[in-house]
Amino acid sequence: MKQPLLPPSVSASDVIRDPESFQRATHALQRCAFMLRRKVGHEKEDPHFDRLVRLKVLHITVFSMMGVAAMIVMDVAPWYAGIKTVNVYQEANEVMKTVLISSQLILTMTSLITICLIMQYYHLLLTRKRVEWSGVDVTPKPSYKETPDEKHRRELDHYKHVHSYSLWASRIFKYKLFAEIIIHLVQPIIFLTDNLGLNEIFKLIVLCRLYVLSNLVHLYSAAYRNRFEIVNQCDEYKEANLKITPPLTFKSVLNQHTAASVAIWGALTVVIGGFGMFLVERDADSTDPWAASDIGWAGSMENSIYYAFIAASTIGYGDYYPATFKGRLVTLGIGIMGFMVLVVFQALLTNQLKPTKHEKYIRDYLALSETRTQYENKAATFIQRMWRFRRVHKMGIVIPTFHKSNVIFGAMKKFRDVKFRYKHSENFSGSSDVVLEEKLDDLMNMANDVGVGIQDQRDQLLRLHKKVHKNLKTIRAKIYERTGRK
Repeated sequence: MKQPLLPPSVSASDVIRDPESFQRATHALQRCAFMLRRKVGHEKEDPHFDRLVRLKVLHITVFSMMGVAAMIVMDVAPWYAGIKTVNVYQEANEVMKTVLISSQLILTMTSLITICLIMQYYHLLLTRKRVEWSGVDVTPKPSYKETPDEKHRRELDHYKHVHSYSLWASRIFKYKLFAEIIIHLVQPIIFLTDNLGLNEIFKLIVLCRLYVLSNLVHLYSAAYRNRFEIVNQCDEYKEANLKITPPLTFKSVLNQHTAASVAIWGALTVVIGGFGMFLVERDADSTDPWAASDIGWAGSMENSIYYAFIAASTIGYGDYYPATFKGRLVTLGIGIMGFMVLVVFQALLTNQLKPTKHEKYIRDYLALSETRTQYENKAATFIQRMWRFRRVHKMGIVIPTFHKSNVIFGAMKKFRDVKFRYKHSENFSGSSDVVLEEKLDDLMNMANDVGVGIQDQRDQLLRLHKKVHKNLKTIRAKIYERTGRK
């Protein structure tokens, strides 16, 4: 039988007021009680706390990038010094050993410092979550002597704050913390003999520390720093408790700084991808089952960066290609990142080419001018055709077919089509030019009069056609009567 969340002897009010009853409540019951006390997800504005979080992320980024730079120096310096074997430290001279030991120390120390900073950063996030869930701020112990009631209330608030939210109960926080610690804990060791190529994998993992740049961009973006003002300006967003998430901040940064964002993103993809290819392809051996016939091109950083650019831009000349399985995996990552950069660049370029208000006004004005010219030309053509038809009709020339009538109605149809486009254009209905509106009304009236005249002429032509057809039948009957034909 399923056990109830709340014991029969404990009520919701007792859970909030009585510490002993509160201790007997389950973790799910605690969350339910806190949800009843306040609206979950309501984040209070605290500029001091936000400044602490941004400063902590800045420190994490600086020390993490120092470790990445130390790893790059530790890897590139021996190669360009002519040491191209696995046991780099054993074959290095005194100067190179000093460089390698210094780089290793910097990498190790920055990794440990970054891990400590990450723990502090998640402690800040945990504190904010607990304040958000419990509705109780962290208050230090006062310097004056407390009364028993004040002490009891402070201890109860502290207990509510501590037990309101658990880091290990949140899968996102728990897995993110574990992943970040692993990324900053793994590092290559120059003193160990690496016959399995593990140092290359460790160095690629060190390159993954560049993810901290995304956190820095998110927290220092204008959208995140002004998130409370943005949400409070709209009652709908405030009621829905809108969160300024990293995707929203990245989009805002890309829209505000389009050229710089795409250039930095593309440059990082090419440089980091080129270094990755230099790392895994420079020691390619022809005995490798994945190796191709042409190997050794990645022994130069210039060639590796050139290859990364060709792969990221999806050009693929074919002059350089990966010779190992790890190189092909790195190429796959470069291609995916390059494709993302190109797609974002095309989307932003399309957005930038969207016409502005002034450009749209110019476009609509030119379209209206062209439609007006067509309207006047079709009206003139229709008047000319009608005048010619009337002149021929007055001369007494009988036309048994409807050729002239079709020409007139064709001109009338074109005139009406242009009139419809001109009438329903955007600037026509909202035109403030009185003279233009009067002229257009005169043209419309004239068009209606011409339409009535055309209908009269059509009726006359039909009557004339019937009369001629009747006369022809009469003449044919008389001829048959005189000749005796039936």
